[in-house]
Amino acid sequence: VIQHSTQFEQPAPFTFVILNKSLKVIEGESFFLEVEAVGMSIPEDVIINLSGESYYLESNGFGKFKYNFSAVKENITFSLNSGNVFSKEYKLSVIPTPVISGLKMELKYPAYTGKSDEVLKNTGNAVVPQGTKVTWRIETEKTEKISIKGFDGEELNFNPISKNLFSFSQNLMSTFKYGISTSNKQIVNHESINFSIDVISDEFPKIFVKSDIDSISHGPVQFIGQLSDDYAIDKLQLVYYNVNQPKLLIKHIIPVTKSSFTDFYYVFPEGLSIQEGVEYEMYFEVFDNDGVNGSKKSKSTVFSYYNKTSNELNDLLLKEQKESLSKISNSVQKSKKASNDLKKLSEELQKKARMNWNDAKKLEEFLKRQNEYEKMIQDQTKDLQNNLKEQPVMESLKKKKKELEKRIEESRKMQEQEKLLEELKELTQKLEKENLVDKLKELTQKNKRNEQSLERILELTKRFYVEQKANQIKEKLEKVSKKEEELSKGELEDNTSKKQDELNKEFDEIENDFTDLNKQNKDLKRPIDLPNLGQERKEVNQLMDDALDKLNNNQKESAKNSQEKAAKKMKKMAESFNSAMEASEGESIDEDIDDLRKIV
Repeated sequence: VIQHSTQFEQPAPFTFVILNKSLKVIEGESFFLEVEAVGMSIPEDVIINLSGESYYLESNGFGKFKYNFSAVKENITFSLNSGNVFSKEYKLSVIPTPVISGLKMELKYPAYTGKSDEVLKNTGNAVVPQGTKVTWRIETEKTEKISIKGFDGEELNFNPISKNLFSFSQNLMSTFKYGISTSNKQIVNHESINFSIDVISDEFPKIFVKSDIDSISHGPVQFIGQLSDDYAIDKLQLVYYNVNQPKLLIKHIIPVTKSSFTDFYYVFPEGLSIQEGVEYEMYFEVFDNDGVNGSKKSKSTVFSYYNKTSNELNDLLLKEQKESLSKISNSVQKSKKASNDLKKLSEELQKKARMNWNDAKKLEEFLKRQNEYEKMIQDQTKDLQNNLKEQPVMESLKKKKKELEKRIEESRKMQEQEKLLEELKELTQKLEKENLVDKLKELTQKNKRNEQSLERILELTKRFYVEQKANQIKEKLEKVSKKEEELSKGELEDNTSKKQDELNKEFDEIENDFTDLNKQNKDLKRPIDLPNLGQERKEVNQLMDDALDKLNNNQKESAKNSQEKAAKKMKKMAESFNSAMEASEGESIDEDIDDLRKIV
């Protein structure tokens, strides 16, 4: 009515309303556009116009429509229409994403590992030794900050090196689980990526030691060991101590190869000074080359070793010598019986026209026993040789000892008859009677010579044993008499019943030695003329017991008289032994052998 000359268009029956709170999308992500038609009427279809193309929106019912923009990379301008109704232009804005375009880790290993440094690309996961320095280098796009989280919840920032390059370093001592996230002005901590670095702690070194310590009664001990470590052995040492002073540790370095696996050989007490009559305990310690936590060590089994006194060692060696002689003597008797069986078998074969299978089996069994006896005697003779080598002897017996060792070696070589036994075995398998009988005769004769030689050697060694035992008794008498004399002449407070009792026990041991000496001497085919001294021994026993009784009754002055008499009698006994041994020293091994030939 007022503007009657103006032409007006009919108002649209509806309008488009964008339901999304914001028309912004993170770069690379999808965006769902939500639209609602509001008005007097509701359209059935809605079209979106973008980049010169038109697409129908998906109806969602009740006048609502939606459209999916997938993987949006850049800003998009669009408009909507339905029929003749058009919306204004809208703009979907892209938010730039802070992304990682390249990742590498530089691993600088601790020097002690011996490993070459490494660079890992396109991964944040790794397995590294403890103490490794890890440097992350990350290339980015549209990124202003990189954060790393995993240090007990604390978040730390990478250092910017250039516009698109960031770096961060850390020494790792334990397994590290962490996340890396990127940020810019619009996006903070975008998509944290999680990784894990497993840190392997340096293991304790390992040590394994074997020894013959349980099978030997004296002398040096052998140790063989294996050492290992995940990186390298640094040091090996022997630790030993007197069991009565366990806190006074003595250490001895043993050279070893500094590698991850090595072995060693050591003979105790090589390079060490140890005391007689002392029991020691020892073990080995191996150290690794851990440069992070400090060198770690592992300990072997503890071994025990008693270092015998000279007297104890002499007693033991003589005892072993006696046992060796007894074993060889028994073996010779068995060998003799086998020789008699062989002789009978040889005579039976001579009477037969030919050998049969049963004869071959009998002979085969004999050869097997013969081989066993031979090996047994060889081993026993070797033990006897070793025993003689270890035994310290008086100057007067050194020449005899050397001659005896020579004779034993000659006898041992005579016993070797492997070739002959092998020939007999072959002839037995072929059932060749004639040649076999000849070889059996040869073996019989050889066995007889060996037995005679062994019997002579046995007798010579037994005689040598008696001479050694006699000298040992003489030395023990001299020592005990000297102690008894010192005890009687010492100050009264030193002359105690405890010390006298110790000397009485030492003389009791000498009495046992006398018993053994007399028995072994009587067993000789040509006994040595030794003093009996039975009455003297009885008198010394009485005097020493009398001294002990008087000391127990606190009669020290009266005890001294008995002690002095006992000391003098023991000196005379030692002199008697000395005279007897000097008389036998002039005889040589050859003279003994000549006499033994007649006896044997």
